Amino acid sequence: MLGGDGVRDEAAPQCGQHSLLELAVGRAPQLRREMQGLVDKWQLKHDEAARQRDRFSAENNKLRTSIEAQQAVVHKHELAVSRFRTEL
Repeated sequence: MLGGDGVRDEAAPQCGQHSLLELAVGRAPQLRREMQGLVDKWQLKHDEAARQRDRFSAENNKLRTSIEAQQAVVHKHELAVSRFRTEL
C-alpha cells in the first residue's frame, strides 16, 4: 500500500489485518450466540412444519379410508341395482 509520500507502507495492511482478526476474535462469542439463536429459530420452524405434515398425513389417511368405504357401499348398491334389473 502506498503512503501519503508515495512510499510503500507495509505496516498498513498488517495493521488492518490485525484489527480485523481482533474484531473477529472479539465478536466470536456474540456471533456464536446469534448463530445458535438462528439455528434454534429455524429448528422450531422445521419442527412445526414436520408436525403439520404429520397432521396432514393423518387427515389424508382418514379421508382416504372414508372414501374407500363409501366407494365400497356404492359398489354394493350398484351390484344390487344390477341384480334387480336382471330379475325384471
